Amino acid sequence: MKIALCPEQGTLTRKAAEYLPSGVEHYQFFMTPASLFRALKEFHWDLVIVGWNFRDLRGSDLMRWFRATFPELPRIIFVTKNQEAESIIGALDGGAIDYIFAPIPSAVLRARLDAISRRFQLQTPQKVGPSASESPQSTLQFGLYVFHQRHHFVDIRDKRIVLRPKEYALALLLFKNRGRAISREVLHEALWGNLDNFPTRTLDTHLSRLRAKLNIVKDNGFEIKQIRGVGYRMDAC
Repeated sequence: MKIALCPEQGTLTRKAAEYLPSGVEHYQFFMTPASLFRALKEFHWDLVIVGWNFRDLRGSDLMRWFRATFPELPRIIFVTKNQEAESIIGALDGGAIDYIFAPIPSAVLRARLDAISRRFQLQTPQKVGPSASESPQSTLQFGLYVFHQRHHFVDIRDKRIVLRPKEYALALLLFKNRGRAISREVLHEALWGNLDNFPTRTLDTHLSRLRAKLNIVKDNGFEIKQIRGVGYRMDAC
């Protein structure tokens, strides 16, 4: 496992052995986002641990650069003093796999990173190259909705809707488990992991946005219902 680190001031120490997960073959610190960008374009890294607040730019700028540069996002974790709800949602909605508040004890950070490593198994991402057509396995269909798993978009009634990574993951989770109530805790864990002090309305916001984007209504064959005291359920109509 190879890890690139570009911390914001006052968050991560240079004693990386105290908090990095086991099985790290190589890690490297980068002093500036610019030096991190160069390294990410030249070499493959299994995990990128980066801050949100820098002198010249913020994490939202980093996420725009990541999305514009890579067909498939690197696995990105933000470790930062910034606790703004808008920043947290923007990072995770944009494709980051975790957002960790600093300062954080080394032992706790190591446990968090170990859990993330187990969850994703840190396999080398497959490069996405141009193809003449998609294989049948790359699409899933639920009634009128056709999910394209490679590129995170959904077709419905000859209309193509491009979703953000978290939106796509949430939609696919609900459609795959249609007819089954899923608790808020399970949905939260599946999409964002165990995030302390995470805004409680984030899931509701994502679901509301998803209903609107995909036009999930009875006329299109599906409906998202809130199950009081439990969570949500996707029903076929």
